[in-house]
Amino acid sequence: MGNFKNLTGQRFSRLIVIERVKNHIQPNGSQYVQWLCKCDCGNEVIVLAGHLVSGHTKSCGCLHKEKLTKHGKSRTKIYQVYRDMKARCYNPNCKPYKNYGGRGIKICNEWKNNFKIFYDWAINNGYQDNLTIDRIDVNGNYEPSNCRWVNKYIQSRNRRTNRYITYNNETHCITDWAEIYGIRKDIIKYRLEHNWSIEKTLTTPVAKKKTHKVICVETNKIYKSTVDASKKTNIRVTTISNCCSHRCKTAGGYHWEYIKENKNK
Repeated sequence: MGNFKNLTGQRFSRLIVIERVKNHIQPNGSQYVQWLCKCDCGNEVIVLAGHLVSGHTKSCGCLHKEKLTKHGKSRTKIYQVYRDMKARCYNPNCKPYKNYGGRGIKICNEWKNNFKIFYDWAINNGYQDNLTIDRIDVNGNYEPSNCRWVNKYIQSRNRRTNRYITYNNETHCITDWAEIYGIRKDIIKYRLEHNWSIEKTLTTPVAKKKTHKVICVETNKIYKSTVDASKKTNIRVTTISNCCSHRCKTAGGYHWEYIKENKNK
């Protein structure tokens, strides 16, 4: 056989070349190189090398079907949601693919092969342009029994990377516990990472950060904190703090000092 160009791994429109397969042999004995390709929609198809390189074949046939489909939704938000969902599950070049198709997440056949069926389900189950499609079981597939339309706030709480904590027979993610107990989530994470018990982590009050009064030397005006001084003078908090700590000489053209509290009071 003659030399041929290795197309493995290359993309041609919606097709990614997987491997070379047996040549196509015509009745007159002529042979043509063929390649096994995977389409963005998930289907595999064998294509002649010449048809790939020339652009004659751009998909497994789904592109042609989409062009023939008269759903009139190709420029709508919901159709973009549908396209993005398919790309996440079946296009290795899609950035989120590793967290979806790369983990084995798929789309049920009725949705994958028919936008109209997906569209009808979405409209009948609360779709709105400001909502996103969310899998109830983050390890499950895209299918009617495992999907819902939610806002980004709810979806952020349903990520598989979230850490869930159970306390007093209630289970919530750290963000929810932070809101329930009024403790910043970074503090909760810090405490848990340093082997605090869950009870101690959630019930121990956060010590209030001590503030110092500051004085502008030139104006002799006293402010209750560097934050207060910053708000009233439009000088950055860090700049005033640096001046008070003698890391810089002035802040906003003025000299600033901390006022030492009288401990005998």
